[in-house]
Amino acid sequence: MSKMFGLSGARIGWVHTYNEEYYTHMTKFIEATTAGISTISQSLLLDILNKDCNNPELRISYEDYVFKYLNINRKYLLENLNTNKFTIIDKNQYGMFAWLKSDVSNFTESGVNVMPGEPFGKPGYIRMNLAVSMELIIKAVNKMNKICRKNKRNCR
Repeated sequence: MSKMFGLSGARIGWVHTYNEEYYTHMTKFIEATTAGISTISQSLLLDILNKDCNNPELRISYEDYVFKYLNINRKYLLENLNTNKFTIIDKNQYGMFAWLKSDVSNFTESGVNVMPGEPFGKPGYIRMNLAVSMELIIKAVNKMNKICRKNKRNCR
């Protein structure tokens, strides 16, 4: 939900339990491993959830818009990225990221910010965010193609 609404990092959560011992352990764990969830973050997301429950057609309309927007960006990437130089993983995937087989070091000098796949269990891959403007997608694709032409190497 937080990424769908452009609120990465905003979190809300709850647990319902009758087990007091479990509740005590869980509370200590959360307090020891996080800085907690801010009241502002929780209030914002609770407000969004309440509005969503009262206006389901608004949520559906928004989700349709986001889905269409991400697919337009994905389609541009698929049609314009030099696939002789990059391997796009699962071309039929959905969501806000594209996975490409390439080493992140290929992009250090190009100015294209990509996320290495290692933290997501995909070493040797990069994660590209598609939830940006088409202008940024075009610039990124052009830079990615240029760096591979310049280096005359396969970026995979």
